Amino acid sequence: MKFRTFRHWRIKYKIMFISIFSVVVMLAGLLFYLLPLIENRIMKDKQDATRHAVEIAMGVMENADKQVKAGKITLDDAKKIAMEDIGNMRYEKKEYFWINDLGKPFPKMIMHPTVPALNGKILDDTKFNKATCAIDGVSGPGLKLDGKNLFVAFNEVVERAGHGFVKYDWPKPKEGGGVTTELYTKLSYVKKFEPWGWTLGSGIYVDDVEKEVATIKWTLFGLGIVFALLNLILAWSISRGITNTLSYVAGNLTEMASGSGDLTRRLKIEREDESGILALAFNQFLDNLKNIVEKIT
Repeated sequence: MKFRTFRHWRIKYKIMFISIFSVVVMLAGLLFYLLPLIENRIMKDKQDATRHAVEIAMGVMENADKQVKAGKITLDDAKKIAMEDIGNMRYEKKEYFWINDLGKPFPKMIMHPTVPALNGKILDDTKFNKATCAIDGVSGPGLKLDGKNLFVAFNEVVERAGHGFVKYDWPKPKEGGGVTTELYTKLSYVKKFEPWGWTLGSGIYVDDVEKEVATIKWTLFGLGIVFALLNLILAWSISRGITNTLSYVAGNLTEMASGSGDLTRRLKIEREDESGILALAFNQFLDNLKNIVEKIT
């Protein structure tokens, strides 16, 4: 089978190829560029929201510490007030805050609102060896942790940079109270409160972000498919209109060349584009040819 270069393809094949190629390029750009960009943007926005929420909760501690320094309340009372207020704080309906101390080699849980059984306990259980990555500050290269104790990882980050992110596995809070037995990947922002030697943190579950991204992905993909179908239908319609006219003209020219053409027949002109102009020119050619033949005869 002889391969034909693009310039020798039939017009309808050229039009359909260009249409299909543009659709493929569009879908590839959507899949490999736009969607990853959207996913990164959503994750960044979630990280920023978590960081800002921790900053707000940190303000509760700072305000309580100011009252201690002003002699209005004792340090113990200030800590109790801060723990209670922060423990009751929620954002995005279910996200919470916890507090652990800076103890070594393992910290102690000061307050955890969804797993109160941890309060006051040294966090040295091997089940906490779930940290996988840490980032000092708000950006930068991630440090691989390979299953380090996540609370130790929190404290290492705040000791190095004062604040940062840690990725690890943790159960989800249930709507009716308690937590799931299944673990989910979580990305938490932690910050040190130097005056009291505490680490304050909160996080987002990565699968929640992935669900949000998936919703956007399928919406965009659906719109892309609709656009692709409309594009193909339009290309088919245009190619059909052009090739039908050209085929009609070509058929009549072939008859004329073979000597069996009808000089009284005229092409029906239904278009004003180049194919319509060609049909008009063909009709004018037949008129001129007919006049010449009549003069001769």
